[in-house]
Amino acid sequence: MSKISEWKQRVHALASKVNSDGCSDSPDFFYTPCCEAHDIAYRTGMDENGQVITRATADKRLFNCMRKLGKTPILGKFLIPATYYMAVKVFGGSSWKGQV
Repeated sequence: MSKISEWKQRVHALASKVNSDGCSDSPDFFYTPCCEAHDIAYRTGMDENGQVITRATADKRLFNCMRKLGKTPILGKFLIPATYYMAVKVFGGSSWKGQV
């Protein structure tokens, strides 16, 4: 099993414990693991490894993860990740449960 597959399984198991809803009110496409890791951070203030994380870092990690999992060069690896990143920056503040 690859490291990415192991990571996806671990994130999914942790995400179910925090009632993750994936990419919330947006289509998940193939970014579900990224959105689940982001939900873990937003709901606990920690990353999937149990390390304290800031909201800014959680948002940057969402963007980078989506870029990595994107399937098409411009749309999947930049435009969709940038759109989701901007949405969480603008609208995600009330959902953050971690430290500032």
